[in-house]
Formats: sequence, structure tokens, C-alpha cells
Amino acid sequence: MLGAFENFYFAGHFVTNRQMMDAIILAWDEPLKVTPLPWLMLHAMDLVNGDDARDRQDALSLE
Repeated sequence: MLGAFENFYFAGHFVTNRQMMDAIILAWDEPLKVTPLPWLMLHAMDLVNGDDARDRQDALSLE
């Protein structure tokens, strides 16, 4: 059983997203439904965010 917070060190190992997702599903007590991230909705929310793309770029610039 996993604790509330666990550290996983994979030095020298490569784990795909699918392998990690399968391990989490196996370790979880209840069945999990895995769905894709709603990228279209996130992009739509950015349109109504109120910030202009140039404003965000200016805020991130180091000049």
C-alpha cells in the first residue's frame, strides 16, 4: 500500500506514462477511470482569461 506521499527514484530507468498509469491503477483501492486531458477546454479558457498574449510574454521576459 502506498503512503500519502511517496518518492519514486528511477535512476537509470525509463518508465512510460502508460506504465506509470497502469501501476497507479493497480495500487489504487477503487477502480479508476482514466480520461484524456481536455486540452480544447483549457485553450478555450485561455481566450476568456482576460490577459493578452503579449502581456504574458512581457511578464515572463527577463529584460
